[in-house]
Amino acid sequence: MNDLMIYLATADDEEDIRELLIAAQLPHEDVHEHLQNFLVARENKVAVGAAGLEIYGTIGLLRSLVVSLAYQGKGVGRMLYDRMIAYARLRGIKEMYLLTTTADKLFRKKGFVRVDREHMPDEIKKTDEFMHLCPASAVCMKKNIDNEIFHVSKELLRCEPNIPGADMWAVALDKVMFTYFEIEPGARFERHSHESEQITYVLEGELFFELADKMECVRSGGVIAIPSNIPHAAHTKEKRVRAVDAWSPVRDEFVK
Repeated sequence: MNDLMIYLATADDEEDIRELLIAAQLPHEDVHEHLQNFLVARENKVAVGAAGLEIYGTIGLLRSLVVSLAYQGKGVGRMLYDRMIAYARLRGIKEMYLLTTTADKLFRKKGFVRVDREHMPDEIKKTDEFMHLCPASAVCMKKNIDNEIFHVSKELLRCEPNIPGADMWAVALDKVMFTYFEIEPGARFERHSHESEQITYVLEGELFFELADKMECVRSGGVIAIPSNIPHAAHTKEKRVRAVDAWSPVRDEFVK
């Protein structure tokens, strides 16, 4: 399956995901509402699998994990699961829950444990999956996912707006964070400070840091290190900038 791709779903994928779920007799009625947090697997442009996630703070609901009949037993489900766990970690999920009528043995092998229905978090109890779409006989399961190594493929690293003219993605553990920024010419980060120590490496362009008594121009290949709680601003001029940062402790506002 050299041509298999797994990526974050777009509006163009919705109907194919729905058809996969209908064929597997899985809930599909609310796919549109949660489409932005679905993954889809395609080989030669044909949708062969999907998985969905609902996000409630640090709690996630894994749902709609499906593989077409012709591709079952080929590892597609495992790849979808692994990438969904990685995506959930990107979004700050620490506890993953699921409801299943047929796959509890499979998920036990993945480290999930059974949870009494009445002990499910209120956030999960309020979902359509819990209230309406899955039968009351569905097995409820839980897994803590915040203590595992996770690998994030480039297809899951979706840049999102930070300030006008700057987009970013972030990967975090409990004590350290890594961010990537794409910054347009003329963008500005106003003067601020933060508890987190910051190390910025400029990959492309020139990033200007306004410090208390001077201006530092960090060019491609250069690094600047900013201790905790030091006020500073930053801006770009004529050149587009790409830069990466290391942070400790984690800046929670960057985890979306």
